[in-house]
Amino acid sequence: ITQGNFEKLYTDVWMIIDDIDSFENYESKIDFELERATEKTKDRFVTAVMQGFSGDNPDDPYEALSDGYRIALEESFCSIDSEYKVIHYLGTYNDEDISTATVVYKDENAIIYNVTTNKKYQKNGVCKKMMSEIMKDLSSIGIKVVCVQTEQGFYTEQVYKKMGFKEIMLGIGYSK
Repeated sequence: ITQGNFEKLYTDVWMIIDDIDSFENYESKIDFELERATEKTKDRFVTAVMQGFSGDNPDDPYEALSDGYRIALEESFCSIDSEYKVIHYLGTYNDEDISTATVVYKDENAIIYNVTTNKKYQKNGVCKKMMSEIMKDLSSIGIKVVCVQTEQGFYTEQVYKKMGFKEIMLGIGYSK
């Protein structure tokens, strides 16, 4: 699609849950553990995110991340004086890192990024269970509204909608 001299690259879908206490408690076929990533598990977390966004589908907008993204992830573990707080989550199964998510929050609002599931564990409810556990954790620290962002038309958009996220905004990226 072209708009003037610009070509459309993607459409982001921004979705929210505005009552996380009503978020459904999902289970997974895989009995994995989800924990907050720490400085000690930082390298494992970063590797899992980078691997989670790599694959062989050239149409996947998240098919690969740049080295700059890896550096930004590593630096996000550094303690800085900010009104925004960051929590990284790492899911493990049989000593293998299988899922990730990052939450950035302020006051009662949060956004979830870096949601990945290792490809060999996809379609087993890992993402849904991870989101349930994250929602419980966020509720315990006073978060009320949670936002996610994904690409329009991709599998994750439907997964988030089935979990109860409501679309609030579209963002279109263009290139000249």
